[in-house]
Formats: sequence, structure tokens, C-alpha cells
Amino acid sequence: MNRLYQWLDERVSLSGFIEFIKHKEVPKHRHSVWYYFGGVTLFLFIVQVFSGILLLFYYRPGADTAFESIKFLMTKVQFGWLIRSIHSWSANLMILAAFIHMFSVYLTKAYRKPREITWITGMLLFFLALGFGFSGYLLPWNELAFFATKVGTDIAGSVPLIGKPMLVLLRGGDNVTGATLSRFFGFHVALFPAIFTVILSVHLFLVQIQGMSTPLHPKEDKKYDSMPFFPNFVLRDLLLWLIVLNILAILAVFFPWELGVKADLFAPAPAGISPEWYLVFPLHVPDTENAARPHPVHRGRSIRHRVVRYCGRALDGGAVPGQEILPGATKSVLHLHRNLRHYFHYRVHHSGLVSIVNNTIKKKYTTSTLLAGIFIAAAFLIFSEPSYGQRVDECLDCHLSLDTPQAIKFKSDVHRKKRISCADCHGGNKRSDDMDVAMSKSAGFLGVPKKNEISKRCGKCHNDEEKMRSYGYTGPTGQYDNLLASVHGEGSTTAGENIAQCTTCHGSHGIRKVTDPKSPVSPLNVVETCAHCHDNPGYMRQYNPSLPTDQLSKYRTSVHGLLHAKKDPKVATCVSCHTAHTIKPPDDATSSIYAENIPTTCGRCHSDAEYMASYHIPTNQVEQYKKSVHGIALLEKHDASAPTCNDCHGNHGAIPPGVESISNICGTCHALNAELFRKSPHKKVFDERNLPECETCHGNHYIKPATIEMISVGKDGLCGRCHSSSSNPKGYKAALEMRSLLDSLVSSYANAERLLDIAEQKGMEVEDERFALRDVNQVRLQARTAVHAFNLAKFHETIDKGLKIAEDTKAAGRAAVEEFYFRRWGLAVATLIITFLVIVLFLYIKKIERKPKAT
Repeated sequence: MNRLYQWLDERVSLSGFIEFIKHKEVPKHRHSVWYYFGGVTLFLFIVQVFSGILLLFYYRPGADTAFESIKFLMTKVQFGWLIRSIHSWSANLMILAAFIHMFSVYLTKAYRKPREITWITGMLLFFLALGFGFSGYLLPWNELAFFATKVGTDIAGSVPLIGKPMLVLLRGGDNVTGATLSRFFGFHVALFPAIFTVILSVHLFLVQIQGMSTPLHPKEDKKYDSMPFFPNFVLRDLLLWLIVLNILAILAVFFPWELGVKADLFAPAPAGISPEWYLVFPLHVPDTENAARPHPVHRGRSIRHRVVRYCGRALDGGAVPGQEILPGATKSVLHLHRNLRHYFHYRVHHSGLVSIVNNTIKKKYTTSTLLAGIFIAAAFLIFSEPSYGQRVDECLDCHLSLDTPQAIKFKSDVHRKKRISCADCHGGNKRSDDMDVAMSKSAGFLGVPKKNEISKRCGKCHNDEEKMRSYGYTGPTGQYDNLLASVHGEGSTTAGENIAQCTTCHGSHGIRKVTDPKSPVSPLNVVETCAHCHDNPGYMRQYNPSLPTDQLSKYRTSVHGLLHAKKDPKVATCVSCHTAHTIKPPDDATSSIYAENIPTTCGRCHSDAEYMASYHIPTNQVEQYKKSVHGIALLEKHDASAPTCNDCHGNHGAIPPGVESISNICGTCHALNAELFRKSPHKKVFDERNLPECETCHGNHYIKPATIEMISVGKDGLCGRCHSSSSNPKGYKAALEMRSLLDSLVSSYANAERLLDIAEQKGMEVEDERFALRDVNQVRLQARTAVHAFNLAKFHETIDKGLKIAEDTKAAGRAAVEEFYFRRWGLAVATLIITFLVIVLFLYIKKIERKPKAT
């Protein structure tokens, strides 16, 4: 060793350094305790370096690999969880120690001359420590770190002038992405450590050269006691380092640093998100903009004052009265005023009252004549019909004289019965028998409407509820708007025209009420009206080649169609299910035939006991369906694949399935169950007794969820209905054994889950084991299917897979719990060793500092 020392001394002058250390002293006073926090910060930085190097062996930077590599390190690498926890906790403790060291230097004024450079380098080291924390926080690429980084970089981007370039520099683009992760990794493991090491060397060099500062004292020449730097102060520093190491180990074991959830760039920020404690201060900067605003009370007074002044100007004529305050109400009132004024002007003028008054003034009539005229005019105003009620219709008279088909049809049209003339749709002057006058453009003649103009003309009245009520119509309005929103309102193959117009279904001049048996849209005729297009393959192919065109033929074979053929006006037709004007495709959520709406559509008739009384069938099918496993899946869980009424009964050929077809209908979804049942010994027995296969055990509309309790010979089970220990002992024993196996599987699953819960509560990572346990649920579903084969050997084979998975998971859960206690025992041993070293070191320090007794 002596030769080695001499060799080094010749090259690096070790003797000079040792001599310097021997003579270096540290002041002793009541504030000397603050000297040690610099050493604690240095110790935690050394821990950061060594633990970070160990993490680098497994960490893989990248948006697709970072989270997975940390998870692998924490769950698969021996003591990997401890290394990561120590690295994370030591980072927080290092920043805390740096905070304390910085404030202690500031409060004791240790930054004064000649230590200004030491203070500057210390502040640079402090900000670099914050940079270490911020850059390293993103590296696990978890959800919390992702959003915290986004917020932090947004704060940097808000700096005037240089904010945008700084944001792009930090993120590697406009958003936090994998490029940001790569940059932060470079900052954290290369750039910041290199700069930190250089500045730290300068800082330590200056501390050694300038020595420790002493507090200010009124007497500048006051002398403080001192202690040797080595070994006294160094051993005290080492003692504190051991205590900090003990605290660090306890935190790492009892409060292991969680990994969280992997970052999702498109997910919303989780509620209550906040940055790390040492980065909170930027979010609590006083809001000077809001601080400069008046108090809320004064703001309220100001607002009220402005409102009063504005209303005053408006009411005093400074603005149109009420025009800007209540624009909608004002316009409505003015509109009503104009209408009433025009109405009374028209009625009074045409009643002759104006003429009577004028002639009375000119003394052509007596006062009695005036009073009689006023009485007649008043009677005319009250009892006369509006202008459109006049019976004069030269258009109709002319076309009737020519025996045109349109005029002949219009004689029985519902519009003519309501005194609606030809001119109301075609325009023109209906009072003139002169064709040039009646059909002149000046009279508003429009001619024969074409394409979409047809439905627009119909909508002028049928979209106006007030006008329709004036005709005595009490039905729904808005049919034109409904037509435009329906599938028939879409563009046809002819440009500028919808697929269907009002006249397509209702006809043009011979339109009748829906209740009229001769109407094409009456319940007795509407099926043929719809089939005019939908039963024409050539026509329908141009709109939807995949749409079937056999609806009419199917309908004729259905229960509804058979009753319709017997002229039953109550039976369901096309418009009963598809509605009349609001027809929409099945994938539209507002459609009456959307999957979730079909039970309601069918229930309009089948849930009405009074309406269905003459058919002598139950009316509780919809209520039963809503409580069934299918109804819950469709209506509550919104599972569009769940069957509804038409999936089992058919769409247009709806008919209750027969006994022999029920299994085929159920088998369209439950194919494996149906196949296993056909090969089972029960198939022959069910056929012999003419029993419906699926319905016998599961029911029809109220299908209960398949549970273990069904496989039972008890009163609540299904097997006990046919099997007993005396009548069918073989089936009875098989049912008992199947139930026992299922109970074992459920029990094993519950025990495994309980062990995983215990391990998770103790802070152990068992996500992989919990994922594997999900396979037991899959086996349970397979077992429910395997029951239909009623083959005990195959059932055993299925259940055994689940039992093995559950046992493996239980073993993993027990191992995790054991690992938890192993960690605690390891911590206890390490703590005892460190505590022993602390006591020994403390006693040794006391020994070397003990003053020799006076002789």
C-alpha cells in the first residue's frame, strides 16, 4: 500500500491534499446544523446516479416501449421495484434537501462577499435538480406524467417572445408525443448530468477553498469555536447519510412508487390531476389581471347601472322601444298588429260599410239607413266566410265540362269537401271564366307542379297547424318536414327530385281520408300501395340492390297478412311498424324499427290488452322481454347484437315459431349449444314427447340469465323437473356431479381473486395474474355451453382447465404475499444493520470529540 501511495503521490500530490484536509476546520455555532444539508443533497445525487445507471440496463425509450420496460423492471426483474422506488424517492428527497440548503444559505446570508460565485453555482444546481425532476417524470410514459408534462410545457410556451420556440424545443413539435419522450430522455441521462457534474465540481471546489461562512454578528471580530473537517465533520456527515439512507429504504418498501396507467394521447385528462409538489408554484402565481378588476359587488353595481341607463335611453326614444330589449316579442306584437289591421280593413271594406258611411256623410242616406247598414255589416263580419270559402270555382266547372279525369277525381277529393279550390294548389284566378285571365301570371297561375314542387305545395297547408285546424283537421301536422327527413325524402335517380312525393302514396286529385276504404293509404290498401315500389325488383335495385323485394309475399304468409286478407282493419300493416311519413332506415337510432325501438313498436299493439282482446293472446310479452337476459342486454346495456322481437318471429313474415323450429331459431345465435343438444341423449326424449327444445328449460319471452343454480336437482333447479334418484338415477348423479364441479370452479376463482386482492392491497403488482384469472370466466362460459351435451367426461375436461388456471393464480397470489413479507423482513434486517452502524458511528464521534480530562 505504501508503494501505491508513493506512486499516486508523485503524480497527483496526495500528500498536499491530505495536509489540506488535516488543517481544514469547520465553524461551530448554533446554526452549524444547516451545513449538513449540502452533504445530504450530494449523497442523494450519488444515489440518483447509481440507481439511474441500474435502471438504464432495462429502460427502453419510446412511446411503445417505455411503459412496458418499466413494468417489466418492476414485476420481473429481481429487486427492480426497489431500484425504481429508491430512484423516485431519492429524486424527491434531493429536491427537498436542495430547497432547505438554498433557504438556509439565503437566511444566514452566506451568499455575501466573497461567496457570490458559490451562491450562483448553487442556484444553478438547484434549477438543474428541478430539470432532472421534470424530465425524468415523463420517462415512465404513464397517464399522470403525460398530462403533467403537457401542462408544464404549456407554461413554458406562455413566456413572451421565446415561449413558442421553447415549446417546440421541449416537445419536439407542437404536441407531447414520442418525440418529446426521446428529448426528455436525452436531457435526463446526458445533457443535465454533464452540466450538473461540471457545475457541482466548481461548487465543491469553491466551498473547500473559501470554507464555511459564519453568521453575521454585531462584533465583527467575534471568534467562533471550530472542529476539524476530517474526521469530525466528515463522520457527522456520514452519520446523517446513514439516517437518510434508512429513511429512503423505509419509503421505498412501505410506499413503493406506483407505475399507473399507460399514457393515451387521445384520452381526456383524469380528474384532479396535479403536478409534483416541487412544480406546483407556477400554477399559483397571483392573477394580476383579475386582481386589477373591481370587486364583484362593484362589478354588479356597474352592470345594474349600465342596464338602467340602457333601458332609460330605449324608453325615452334613444332606441326603438323594446326593439333590442325584447326583439322576438316586439316582432310578434307588430306582426299581429299588422295582420289585424289588414283583416279588419278588408272585412269592413267588402261589407259595404265604408260606402254607407260615405253616402251618409254626403247626406244621400238617412241616419236609420246608416244604422241598418252597420247592423248588416256587423252580421256580415260575424257570419260571413273567408274569401277561400266562396263556392265559385270556375277552374273546376270548366274542367268538369271538358270531362277531364282530374276534375272527375276531384269531385270526391277530401280537399273539395273542405272548399279548397284548384287555384289553391295551381294558382290563378278561380273566379274568372276567361282562360287568359284565370291562368295569367299576374293572377299567380303556377300550372302543374313538378318534381319536389308537388310536396312543397302540399306542405304549405299540411305543415301549418293553424291552417289545418281551421279546416277542422285534428290529426298531426308537419308531414312535409317528416317526408324530407325520411328515406323517401332522399334524392332519386332523377336529378332534383326526391324518391317519393306526397302524390306517390296519396294520389293527386282523388285524395281521400285515411279512414276511407277507397283510399290508397287506408289500412286495407296501404300494403299494396307500398308494394307498388317495394315489390318491384327493377325499380328498387337502382336505390339499394341488397334490399329485399319479397316483403309483400312474406307478409301474406304472416299472421298479420292472413288477418289482413280477411279485411281486418286492426291488423298491423306497413305503416304500423315503419310509420307513415317518418320512415327511416333500421340503423337510424330514431327509426321505429331500430333494434332498441322494436319492442316499443311491437308493444303498441301487443301490450294493449283492450286492443288485443279479440285475438285472445297474452299481452305481457314486451314486459317479459324487458326483464329477460335479451331485453337487458339490448335495452340497458345497448348491445345491438342482442335479439329482439323480429329476430325470432321474423320481419314481414312474422309468425310464432312451431315446436320443431324453436331450436333452429335459437340456434342462429347459439349455434354451438344447438349442435351439442342435437347430439345429446335429451334430443330423442324431447322429440318423443313433442317438447320444444330450448323453450322447455329457458322459456320464450322471459329468458332468465343462465346461472349455476339451473343445474340442480332441487326445487329451484331445472334438472330436478325430470330427474330424481328413483326415476332416473344416472341423470340424477350426473347433474349432481356437474353442479359440484361448477361449484368448485367458482370457489377456486373466488379464492384466487381474494389472494390477488390481498396482494394488491399490500402494494404488490399482480396485474398479469389478474389478467390470467380472466380465463377462468371464459372456462365458466364454456362449461355453460358444454352442459347442453350432457356428457360428463367432456364436462370434466372443460372444468379441469379452469381449475388449473385458478390454482396457478392462487399460487402466484401466495407468492406475491410472501414477497411482500420478504420485503418487510429484508427492510427490517437492513434497518437494524444501518441503525447499528449509526449507533457505532455516533459513539465513535463522541469518543474522538471527548476532551481530555484535566490532570
